[in-house]
Amino acid sequence: MRRGKLMGKLFGGTLMLIVLLVVSGSVASGAALDAPAAGLTHGPCWGESVWRHHDQAPCASSPDGADCQLMNAEQGFRAAFGAGRIVVVPEPAGAEDASWMFEWQTVALGRENLLRPLEMGVLRRDDLEVSYEYAGELSEHYSNGPSGLRQHFHLSAPPEGHGALVLVGLVGGSLCPACAADGQLVEFVDARGERVLQIRDLHVLDAACRELSSRFELLETGSVQIAIDDRGARYPLTIGPLLTSPVDGDAPGGAIASAPCSKHSDGGL
Repeated sequence: MRRGKLMGKLFGGTLMLIVLLVVSGSVASGAALDAPAAGLTHGPCWGESVWRHHDQAPCASSPDGADCQLMNAEQGFRAAFGAGRIVVVPEPAGAEDASWMFEWQTVALGRENLLRPLEMGVLRRDDLEVSYEYAGELSEHYSNGPSGLRQHFHLSAPPEGHGALVLVGLVGGSLCPACAADGQLVEFVDARGERVLQIRDLHVLDAACRELSSRFELLETGSVQIAIDDRGARYPLTIGPLLTSPVDGDAPGGAIASAPCSKHSDGGL
């Protein structure tokens, strides 16, 4: 009798082990099905996978003197990366005869009432992306894909102070910015009033893969700031807006509020 009970326990234990192995195998298979497509790299959060396109063209030397340039045929523009800033112009037109020009330079980081100016970022590049490294806890990365030029910031630690986390970009060039009322889109129009660029699809993820509330805000100077509610967030954070061309018939999220435009046609910041 004891032997029978012992055999029964052994059998039951073996069966449970088999069930666990089958279940774990099924979970692994499901995870494999949900993984990003080949050619993409993901960080700790699946959402980050779409921010790194391994099939993009390598960063090439630019004929207009910039250290690097990325072409985006799908969006019809070219981004040139130089000392501390990027310059975007329509493609195939060159910088000198471009009908419009957009410039971005990340200039400040901090809190609403305690902003810290940033020193010029150090440009680094490889075959997959372009990045700027700043002194301290911030780095700025660019990856090129069919949907546009993805700008993703990595912030390793929270800045001092209280209130919303704020990241400021100084905008230059010949375009006039306007911000949607819901803070989820910034449009740029040329001298003829035509929409030519957008910054949109803002996503902010913390180390726990939790998406944080965030919005674009337009300053009176025309600069764009990203405001983030990081209360309770686990650092590091990944902040990822997208620079893209407007879609025909695309309706902005709410009324558009324009900022005063005092841009120089020569693209000076």
